[in-house]
Amino acid sequence: VMGPATAALVELDPKRDGKKAAVIATVAITAGGTLGPILSGAALALNAAPSVTPYIVLAVAAVVTAICLSRTAWPATSPVVHLSVGIATDGFGRTLRNAGLPYVIACAGMALAWMVGGTFVGLGPTFARHLIGIHSAALAGLTVSAFQVVAGTSQLLTRSMTLKRMLVGGAILMGLSLLLCTLAAAMDSAVIFCLGTVLTGAGFGCCFAGSAALASRSAPPHSRATLVSLAYAVGYIGNLLPVVALGAIADDLGLFDAMAACALATTIGAAGIAAAAWRVRGVSAD
Repeated sequence: VMGPATAALVELDPKRDGKKAAVIATVAITAGGTLGPILSGAALALNAAPSVTPYIVLAVAAVVTAICLSRTAWPATSPVVHLSVGIATDGFGRTLRNAGLPYVIACAGMALAWMVGGTFVGLGPTFARHLIGIHSAALAGLTVSAFQVVAGTSQLLTRSMTLKRMLVGGAILMGLSLLLCTLAAAMDSAVIFCLGTVLTGAGFGCCFAGSAALASRSAPPHSRATLVSLAYAVGYIGNLLPVVALGAIADDLGLFDAMAACALATTIGAAGIAAAAWRVRGVSAD
């Protein structure tokens, strides 16, 4: 939903204001990412049918959203039309070639950002409870909410930065912050872990925003919806596969080793993205 929805925000704006759409998308994504863990944490803390209540709320919200979307006055040229026209006009392979290396770097940044984001959403509360000693389920869930709030805020505060600085700076900050979280786990320090979580959220926000903006800028206008949606799809693959791998590491070797592996992989990935972004003209010229 997220990729087409972001493109639809531009289509539905009378002035086709991309910056306004990006701000709205950031606020919406941050609000949802923040409220979800709070809802789940509260259901756990209150023992209010935690395996049922959050899903009922989400199901009702989804039905209401679908009804509202069905009653929306869509423009004659919708993102779906742009998606099919982009492929039919150039062919998928040529569309990717026209986007060039900057688009590839953007996809790599999306994958790295969502690898970290998925780790914190999926395993963050587990890390907090079993490595740091935050035993309250509600407080452990709040670490995810704090990550989301900082991630969204950083996207809004860094919009005046160049894409290269957002992408490279965010990637490097994620790597260093995850190393800090690993140090916190070794020291059993909740304070350092929370600081590392906040800084990781800031890095995620910058890297994600810079990658998304670079993907949109790199795409040819008539296939922008196609390539932006594809970049999100790549990001979600980055969200899925590493988290499953980290879960396997946690099962076999322990949670600390899983966190250390995530920090190491993120640092290596950040170094690679930084080196590529610094050398490719489509990024460094921004």
